[in-house]
Amino acid sequence: MVAGLPSASGSDAEKPVERLKLFLTTILNRWPEDQQNHFYPWSPPSIDEARKNTSTVLIGVLDSVNDIKLINKFLRKVLRHDAGVEANSQLINIIARHGWTPFGEAIKCYFDASTIETICKDVRFLSLICQAAFKTTKKELAAKAQQICRPLPNKIVEILALKVNSEIAELKTMSKSTRVELLTGLTISLLALDSNQLLETFVGQVLAYPKQFILQTVQLPVLVETGGWLRKNRKNVPDAVKKWLSDGIEKLLSLTANEPAPPTNFKRDAKLRCNCKHCKELIEFLQNATEHQHEFQMVEHKRRHLEEQIRDSLCDLDVSTIRKSRPQILVCTKNMASHQRLVKAFKDNQQHLKTLRGLKSGD
Repeated sequence: MVAGLPSASGSDAEKPVERLKLFLTTILNRWPEDQQNHFYPWSPPSIDEARKNTSTVLIGVLDSVNDIKLINKFLRKVLRHDAGVEANSQLINIIARHGWTPFGEAIKCYFDASTIETICKDVRFLSLICQAAFKTTKKELAAKAQQICRPLPNKIVEILALKVNSEIAELKTMSKSTRVELLTGLTISLLALDSNQLLETFVGQVLAYPKQFILQTVQLPVLVETGGWLRKNRKNVPDAVKKWLSDGIEKLLSLTANEPAPPTNFKRDAKLRCNCKHCKELIEFLQNATEHQHEFQMVEHKRRHLEEQIRDSLCDLDVSTIRKSRPQILVCTKNMASHQRLVKAFKDNQQHLKTLRGLKSGD
């Protein structure tokens, strides 16, 4: 329908354009609100793909119609209130083509309404905006774009203060990869905007929640992603980033101060949740410093129960079953799995330390 518009001329061309604008206005006004977290890992891929296609098609139609009022309505009514509709580079190009200013208020309202539920989507939008704003070669246009961009991260950083329990609970539902994406997008945007004070607040919040933003699996990948910027700007690295790197290095130095020593006897950790008769016997065996192997002759459902407890509690035990006896025998043999995990973590932390030191030195 849109592709056929240019073929008409004069007043005949205006009629289908106006009808399309009216049609789009109706669609945007009636667009249902949907603030569910479709960007989280458990969303069915087919649904995510369908929503992505919807976003692409709708933005494409808006691009063809090229109406500022409709684009503003899309920003306010659809992009803000439907978690499944995402901004893309085509939308940013539309905004840039019109000189940014006509959409400044709508963009500001979009980010002012950010919540913990929409924060990942909002950071993706922020990243697109910042990239475009700082790639603009025309000085006047770049100044307008950057003026619009600078206050946009304020609400997002405020949310990450996690002052409300529900925000902490929501953050816990995010996968580690989602947290990395969130922090990476925000960090790079703040660096691009040269928002040092806001960056300092943000880094402080990340360091204040080490359980939510684990150093090795969340913070480190984020810092590695910023490595390109750090190398290019090694003489102008913000104090907040230096503090972030130093804090990570200090923690890793502590974790790598002493290599884990192997156990000197057969005593093993016994952190079972169950307190039944057979689990008590298993605990006694684990705590015994001289017993290497123990047998449990019992019916199948009781053997299964012990195996589940051993697996769920990560006990340092290998299990096997002697099937000739009646009832069958569950054989538990102590191993060094916990020590091996500690050694692996130690070596990984040594590598992480090397990585952070490299980032700090600008290598």
